[in-house]
Amino acid sequence: MSGSETLFTAALGLSWPWQVTDIRFEPEAGEIHFQVGCSAPRLSCPACGANDQPIHDRREHRWQHLHFFQYRAFIHAPLPRVRCGACGKTTQVTVPWARPGSGFTLLFEALVLTLAQAMPVAQVARLLGVNDARLWRGLEALVGSARSKESFADVSRVGVDEKHIGRLGFISLFHDAGPTRRVLLGTAGKDASVFEAFTADLIAHGGNPKTISAVSMDLSKAFQAGAAKHLPQALPCFDRFHVIKLANEALEAVRRNEVKSQPALKGKRWGTLKDHRRWSRAQIDDMHWLTHSNLKTARAWRLKEALRAIFETAKDGMGPEPALKRWVSWARAVGWRPSSVWVPPSEIICPAFSTASGWVCPTARPNRSTRRSRPPSPGPVDSARTGI
Repeated sequence: MSGSETLFTAALGLSWPWQVTDIRFEPEAGEIHFQVGCSAPRLSCPACGANDQPIHDRREHRWQHLHFFQYRAFIHAPLPRVRCGACGKTTQVTVPWARPGSGFTLLFEALVLTLAQAMPVAQVARLLGVNDARLWRGLEALVGSARSKESFADVSRVGVDEKHIGRLGFISLFHDAGPTRRVLLGTAGKDASVFEAFTADLIAHGGNPKTISAVSMDLSKAFQAGAAKHLPQALPCFDRFHVIKLANEALEAVRRNEVKSQPALKGKRWGTLKDHRRWSRAQIDDMHWLTHSNLKTARAWRLKEALRAIFETAKDGMGPEPALKRWVSWARAVGWRPSSVWVPPSEIICPAFSTASGWVCPTARPNRSTRRSRPPSPGPVDSARTGI
């Protein structure tokens, strides 16, 4: 074996009985090919592990490797098949540089996995000079292998949301709402049947649908029906975004109705809908005037901010019960009569209250000591200043 072959044997991380036997450089095609051979006359049986078994035959295989500078690199090897006298099987040996059935080396697949997290697979394929269908087959095999080793036995709270992906249409993503925050399943559709697919996958990975104590979702009736049928023990929790969206829509409806008799409300829309930390100088002045008025829009804005305060207290790890009671008292002050129910922390640390559209429960998140402190919200956290 020449010096270059010895060098590339070490560079490819090969050890006995594998070694580089030939190197073929094709600059016109932009490729470099490494021929790898097995020098052992007899091998162990891959099926039963019996030692010193004869080689039945050899079959040529090729794998694409990481680029060698600007050239595509390929490894060629005639893989031996061992005829075992102990178990009677003829089995092909596995190679240390690639997984069985793959046309890529392990290092090449590791690069593809890394790039696929930052860019579309089609773009990765163009970059590496590979057909994207081959990359998808490899990715599906790797993800499937990794998911088969996952355990969902500790999953007790889940979240679900739908997403539209081009020609594929809608898919529903389930995630663990506990400390791991991992994606559990992605399945086609956005109707109640996605919960059936989720519970089947949950059971297949060691989970139990009866131990799911809470499920966070949007206000979709299909999701509510699916959760009630397949996760009967779970408390349905409407996520913060959709609940606050309804409150913003109700606030804007009040403002649009009142601006007809109160022209001063014209142009105040974005100040009432935006977070106070994003107000401009003019919006600060507008909201100072509005919060010191007795207009219905001001009261509606306070109720909306009080509702947000419930989520904030739960998110920061503080007890949300005081915020809930304050919100209920303010709601009653303007004539709304929602009922309030406190869910014990043993089930889920969050407040829940019933409305015409169902149960609302902002899911609590663990307190993070690294979270940056934020200034207190105006209005709803100071009842003396709100004037309600």
